[in-house]
Amino acid sequence: MYWGVVGAIGLGVSAVVLAAIGGRWRALLARRLVLAAVVGAVLVARFVRPYWEAQRREGFSRNLYEAAQHAATPLSYLRVPPGNIVWGTTGVLRAGPEATSRSGPEQELFPGFVLAALGLVGAWRGWRSDARPLVGAMAAVALTGFVLSLGPDGVRPLYAFLHGTLFGFDAIRAPARFGILVTFGLAALAALAVRELHAPRGRTFLSRGPLVATVLVVLAGFEYLNVPLPSVPAPPASTPAGQWLARAEGPGAVLYLPLDHDAGNTPAMLQSLEHRRPIVNGYSGQRPSFFMGLVDVLNRLPAAEALWALRDLGVRFVVSPRPLEGAREPLLERAHLPGAVIYELRWTPEAEAAVPRPDPPPPPPPGPLPFTSSERASFEVAWRSAASLGLPAGEATITTARLDAGTTSKVPGAAVHLAIELRTAPWVSRFFEAHDRLETWVDADLLPLRHEQHLREGRRVLDRATVFDHAARTLRIGDGPPIGLPRGARDGLAAFLYARTQPLQPGFSADLPVVEGGRRWTVALAAHEVETIEVRGRRVEALKLTPRISAAGGRQKNLSVTMYTTTDGRRVPLLILVDAGFGSFRLELTDYEAR
Repeated sequence: MYWGVVGAIGLGVSAVVLAAIGGRWRALLARRLVLAAVVGAVLVARFVRPYWEAQRREGFSRNLYEAAQHAATPLSYLRVPPGNIVWGTTGVLRAGPEATSRSGPEQELFPGFVLAALGLVGAWRGWRSDARPLVGAMAAVALTGFVLSLGPDGVRPLYAFLHGTLFGFDAIRAPARFGILVTFGLAALAALAVRELHAPRGRTFLSRGPLVATVLVVLAGFEYLNVPLPSVPAPPASTPAGQWLARAEGPGAVLYLPLDHDAGNTPAMLQSLEHRRPIVNGYSGQRPSFFMGLVDVLNRLPAAEALWALRDLGVRFVVSPRPLEGAREPLLERAHLPGAVIYELRWTPEAEAAVPRPDPPPPPPPGPLPFTSSERASFEVAWRSAASLGLPAGEATITTARLDAGTTSKVPGAAVHLAIELRTAPWVSRFFEAHDRLETWVDADLLPLRHEQHLREGRRVLDRATVFDHAARTLRIGDGPPIGLPRGARDGLAAFLYARTQPLQPGFSADLPVVEGGRRWTVALAAHEVETIEVRGRRVEALKLTPRISAAGGRQKNLSVTMYTTTDGRRVPLLILVDAGFGSFRLELTDYEAR
């Protein structure tokens, strides 16, 4: 993807400049470029299409804020890797302690003194010769690469325009990689300088041009000398487990344990090339929304909820590096091999009876709704960080309405419709633009039937629905696989309304199962004392609530929430404080109406 985006921009810029400076061969160049573009589009279409489909389905995208974190700076072009023998190991062109915010290989873009000098000579000499079009094109490519490598903090209007219009550009996580165009442009210009040195010059210093060119090329190579890069042994392309799975009769997907959330899945992906079976394991910079939920649950094998998750996914084989303690039907050991134990899932009526689907105690039933027919609450969202005292970051509006028996609803059986609309402030939109709307339809017990996401976040556009089947105890996100649904579990919107129907008094506590994006959470809701807080310049009495959020897989979510509500039966949220690690947010009620 990077080569496609970076290469396309380099080709486009060079083509425009060549056509502008090319003179009499401009028409010939244009015809050849059009032909090349058509041939290239035909060749890459089948490879681009899966990316395009995944982007539409999952809304994969990186925003301008993410891109800015991995952009180069002008100083990056004066830094080398630590293993560079001439400039790195000596510390001459290494980043100092003041540059710790951005470091790593993508910030080490120094092209070399020899290459830079040759590039300047080539540009100067080539511009005065028949190579003028090439000089203009390569200079434009190098300049474009430099500007785009600075990311959104460089020429923001240009970067934002490409981010919003060019396919694949919004997948760029590290704009610093555009620095390859700088090196490419300099290399072509340096080649012109070497050509000039090889030209006959009579009895002058330049008559020794071939010797000078050879010396300069050797010096350039010397600048690029590095100590050997550290490496690890390559995983074996063939394993006993892979051979066994390849010989096993019949289809069936495979899970390799432990299931990692990132690059730890690489060996499993490689081994799948041997047996050619679908696998659960995988990693990428972008993941399906339900994947982290699977990581939490499946690593608990042979727990009953993990077995049922495998049943819902249609997984047949499990490969574990060691025997699974307590493994039982339907998980049957089939092979004990060097470094791997292979299990097969064989579901029978007897196995289902022996391992019933986990049925944790449901939360208390909901109480009466805190409104008659509908309500609307608007909040101002302020962002607080170490560098700010509380800047208005956007606004949020929550609307809730009963659906009477005669009301037409897109979801059969729905009794209440909930929606939250989020919009970022103009200054935030420079980094992260969002106009999102989330909707949930719930039944009379406030259990979700359907949840929809309508995300408009810059270039990212996503419309996705989650359908809940409480009878089958599963949910399905878009066209993804069925995922286990705990009894009484609600999505975030439904849980927010449900909590307000509870008898919230000082000392109240309850555990609420919540499912978001296919991932399971437990919200331990506790009510504390009544405090005096300030809202919109007024001091009011409010009940303090602390929902403590933890993941079902044992990982604690990096999120702390404190909420204050009115002390009457409506429990209207007055103030919500959220600490998300990278900063905190303050949601303050600005307007409320109920009918």
